[in-house]
Amino acid sequence: MAIRLVRLYTGDDGESHFTDGRVELSAADAMEFLYTYTWGPASFPYEVRELYGIMTYDDYVAALVGWCAGGHVIELPVAMRSYLQPGYRDGLAGKIELTDDHDRPAELPDSNCLIVIEKHDDQEEHHAENHV
Repeated sequence: MAIRLVRLYTGDDGESHFTDGRVELSAADAMEFLYTYTWGPASFPYEVRELYGIMTYDDYVAALVGWCAGGHVIELPVAMRSYLQPGYRDGLAGKIELTDDHDRPAELPDSNCLIVIEKHDDQEEHHAENHV
């Protein structure tokens, strides 16, 4: 399944290596595979539509603030900002060995995040000022 994911979904950009029962992937591609694999082959066509590891938390925040012109970030406690969806650790237990590029055990990366952007409606404020 890993080979199928890499070749069909990531386009196999040449940064993937398959040797002796091991698959070496970028962090983003590893997230895609692990969080798709958890749900099994029958879910593969649906799960690959979800994308993981596209941007860092800070990059997502910057993009959203830019998109919501005039908006600002409501800071959240670190524990709420980013988290691993319940079930992934259990779903992958005993099925994978995740290591970093130095072959040291690695934790599964967070799968979800929460970002709160407050946007002020300048139109509404302007309208209210003109009717006082």
